[in-house]
Amino acid sequence: MTRVKLALGSHQSHLWQLLPALLLLVAACGNVHTGGRAAPTPASATPYAEPVSEPYPISSIARTSDARLVRVSLSGLPAASATGACHAEVSFELNEQPLSVGIGVSLSSRLLPPFTGCAVAGNRTLLVHLAQPLGRRDVFASGRVTPDGGRFIAVGDSYQQCRPPGCNPMFQPVVPDCAHLRDAIAGSDVPAHFGMAGPCHGRYAAIVVDIGAGA
Repeated sequence: MTRVKLALGSHQSHLWQLLPALLLLVAACGNVHTGGRAAPTPASATPYAEPVSEPYPISSIARTSDARLVRVSLSGLPAASATGACHAEVSFELNEQPLSVGIGVSLSSRLLPPFTGCAVAGNRTLLVHLAQPLGRRDVFASGRVTPDGGRFIAVGDSYQQCRPPGCNPMFQPVVPDCAHLRDAIAGSDVPAHFGMAGPCHGRYAAIVVDIGAGA
């Protein structure tokens, strides 16, 4: 550390003449720990030599005018026209069940999200053709379903992502027959506080729902 000794007294006015030199000295001392160089900036992500494949989340599901065609939106990806290390190829696998549709989106790219150094475009869209009309079946983002999301449910004429606490993304729809009626109701939009007033009678059952004092 450099020390500067100043003589005070009748020559205090000379301090003002030394002030520019002192400021330069302080600035130089402040840079000793970095060798006088600016702090380094984070380096860009290093691309893999070959593309890496991994599941990719679905941001939204939408119906189309064709009952067998589903629009799948993906966010946070480079444009489809991106080249080099920023090129990101997407594909999907389809798994149709009577009560649900599984759409597993895969990403193949030399870079992983968030694609450092690449220009991220708006939503990219996949059109998925179904064997049967979508109806009101749940849609699952296969490989990306977590307790926080990944299940899309029909709400009115559109689809919304199921999120806690009001909806359980991990719930698997079941056929609402008498043996599975309680599970089927628990996974629907019926409030959590419900009960069954006796057993099933043929195709019917009495359900008691607590809608709360404010209803």
